[in-house]
Amino acid sequence: MDIKAQFNGKLRDFMAFIKNADEKTLYYIFGGVLVFVLILDYLILMRPQINALTRASSQISVLQQEISTTENHLLRLNNYRDEIKKLKEDIERSQFRIRSREEVAVILERISRLANEYNIKIDQIKPETGSQKSLLKSSDREYFNLPFSFQGSCDFHQFGKFLAKLEQDEIFFKAASFNIIPTDDLKKQDIKVTINTIVYDEKKK
Repeated sequence: MDIKAQFNGKLRDFMAFIKNADEKTLYYIFGGVLVFVLILDYLILMRPQINALTRASSQISVLQQEISTTENHLLRLNNYRDEIKKLKEDIERSQFRIRSREEVAVILERISRLANEYNIKIDQIKPETGSQKSLLKSSDREYFNLPFSFQGSCDFHQFGKFLAKLEQDEIFFKAASFNIIPTDDLKKQDIKVTINTIVYDEKKK
């Protein structure tokens, strides 16, 4: 018996079974066929689409993360630019407060004027060139920390105002250390201050 005859025989048997089956059995058969069709539809049609959507969702998530990272980097870049701009402005302002070594006499005169402004008796002001330290070298300049020793006498309030004014001056000054020595006059104390400033030497071309 060939395959076609076997198929025809089985088909006749199935149709006879359907014809003789009761309504409940037919519902079961219909339900089974429907489930089979749904499973087949999922395997053939839906599953590839679901896999594609899953991959797309994963790619979208990665893309959103990359966009967020890029936005953060751009924000940081803008912050860096603002900081660099501010630093440049600070450097430009500071350069106006720095004098060349040739202007040491101007620096001495400025310290003396500030001291006189607060009625401080000056005993001595001098640059301590032996204690200077190189701070920075550029293509055309070398910057040094140059300390000045200051000795005089005044009361506490005058001395405090003098130090505050000194560090706010148009020339860069920094009180590195100071010593207050009591005297017999309760209104006057001897003071010794080391005042740091920055000077530069122009490099010879």
